[in-house]
Amino acid sequence: VGFRDAEAALLVDLLAADQPTVIACGGGVVVRPENRAVLEEHLVVWLHGDPAFLASRVAQREHRPLIDDDVAGTIHRLHAEREAWYREVADEIVVVAPVHAASANPKRDLADLVAALVRGAESGALAERPSR
Repeated sequence: VGFRDAEAALLVDLLAADQPTVIACGGGVVVRPENRAVLEEHLVVWLHGDPAFLASRVAQREHRPLIDDDVAGTIHRLHAEREAWYREVADEIVVVAPVHAASANPKRDLADLVAALVRGAESGALAERPSR
């Protein structure tokens, strides 16, 4: 079983949970049409980073299997390949760079923002997404 096969199986298992669950998916989860189909049945919040912001963050990390020596070029290529798929499945899009710039604890603040979006969806406060 390859990585993308295992990722797809795990996604289906996690989304079948009886209770609301937040799942932080890897960036390539949208590559497979069957994953996008399953994601479209659930509330999806896309934490969007522009390629320059993502490249600055990824460059600080070890072991990123799809990233070669040209970090910025690879991030730009992956973004161009995947952006339409992210938009296809996203119910809400949160741009992360401003939160990182303004917050002492951006991970916490982003988690709080996602939680508020989920509560809004559960209460019916979010507008219906146009049909896909």
